[in-house]
Amino acid sequence: MLKLFIIHEMKSLLKTRKVIWSLLLFLTLFSIFFYIRLDDFQKRMNNYIQDVEQTEKQLSEATNYSFLNPRAIRKPKLFSIYHEGNTHTYGNVINVEFFEPILESALMNTEYNLYFKDYPQIDITYLVTFFLSLFILLISYDCINREKANGTLRIVMTWPFKRNLYLLKKLIGIFTFVSIVFSLPYFLSFIALIILYGSMISSGFITSYIVYWIMVLLYIMIISCIGVLISILTHKPGKSLVLALFLWTFFCIINPVLWRFVHDYLPRKQAEKIHKELDVVTGNLFSFNYPDSLNLNNMSHYNWNSNGKNAYVTVFGPSSTMKAHREYNRFTMKNYMPLVYKREELYTLYDIANKRYNESSHYFMFFNPNEVLDNTASIIGGSSQADQNQFIEDARSVRNSFLDQGVRDGWLYSNEFFAWYDANVEADDLPKLGLDLQSITSWDQFYVFMESKVGFYKMKVPQMKRYQQREVHISEIFPKIVPSLIIMITLICGLLYFLKIKFDAYDIR
Repeated sequence: MLKLFIIHEMKSLLKTRKVIWSLLLFLTLFSIFFYIRLDDFQKRMNNYIQDVEQTEKQLSEATNYSFLNPRAIRKPKLFSIYHEGNTHTYGNVINVEFFEPILESALMNTEYNLYFKDYPQIDITYLVTFFLSLFILLISYDCINREKANGTLRIVMTWPFKRNLYLLKKLIGIFTFVSIVFSLPYFLSFIALIILYGSMISSGFITSYIVYWIMVLLYIMIISCIGVLISILTHKPGKSLVLALFLWTFFCIINPVLWRFVHDYLPRKQAEKIHKELDVVTGNLFSFNYPDSLNLNNMSHYNWNSNGKNAYVTVFGPSSTMKAHREYNRFTMKNYMPLVYKREELYTLYDIANKRYNESSHYFMFFNPNEVLDNTASIIGGSSQADQNQFIEDARSVRNSFLDQGVRDGWLYSNEFFAWYDANVEADDLPKLGLDLQSITSWDQFYVFMESKVGFYKMKVPQMKRYQQREVHISEIFPKIVPSLIIMITLICGLLYFLKIKFDAYDIR
């Protein structure tokens, strides 16, 4: 009988004009949002390809080891089409330089995320929490009191079945209908992604895709329960509509704004303590001085280039200058880099403290299904603040590996790190180098001169460690989303229990 009731409820919904219009509006919005997200994703992929090509080109053209810059470049996640998360506020490139602190990511191309950089996230999660929730409330706010007002409820309740069965008919009917409304375009979009980006469909993406669908279904059940409860708590459909719109406004607008207001006044003792220590280390870095004997500004460098031709000597001078360059790197590794590591460590701790501070919204808005769904989607999509921190840590590991390799292989403390000469000019252009080389009339003689004075070095690009993007696996996702699952299931159970109590006492007359 319950099955027949559910089918009857769904057919009744399809006969209602407001439901048809709401359904058409949601499907239209889903198509528009999905198209916008596809367009943005393709732009970011184009930028990613350009970033990689530019980095590889610069690595291949590096004239000495000090010019090597193996950037960490994060490939756009396909799941970002459904949920953007925190990545809309950060760039996807980190410069991995020898002696520079790595604190944040940046942009190399301005086309990245044009739609969402300075505006709220326009993604499928936003569509669900903002529009689908309104759609559910509009089809459920008067599902019971409307039948009471027109006398249908009193007639139906004369049939030989329990009240709980009628309540389940309404609730499961609405839930099933909305679930189909969401699932149909959702799975069609998956087919479109297979056609367009089949090679990028990984096990991690499929895991995130399925878990996201389950979480949205739980979200639909929560909002459906709220809609039916509104219809029970109010006797007239007009009052139900007002209450439904107020709750929707509260969940989508008032509650987040109220949280941001309260958030500014919450104590941040741990973060502030770390920040004070961070300021001290940062000040030490900025005021760091090298001995005069190692100050590169006091050393002789000769550079010459013109019309695409190059005669380039980064280190040219007496042996004392070459020694100073080697000692400069040793001094940097021994005295400067510990400060860099300390600053990065404190910066990470400060970021974690702020993350915990920001995550207090989970406790303040635990009852808000929008907040729970948004946080969960960030976790399963690999776009949370923790994932951004991991990206930075991975880039640091590439830099540290690079430094270790330079020490181990010897080139970090050798003449080769700075000094390299490449000549592609005519012999007549030699005087333009600004060097006292009157006795030299050919490049062969010049090479001998270089070898005898400072050495002639041609850099061999090392097999350096490169950044590799991590894949999101179910083993990582599940422990992180357990709290959200518990909250959503608890909300559903609590609403169902409250619905039963209220409907048992409901006056059907």
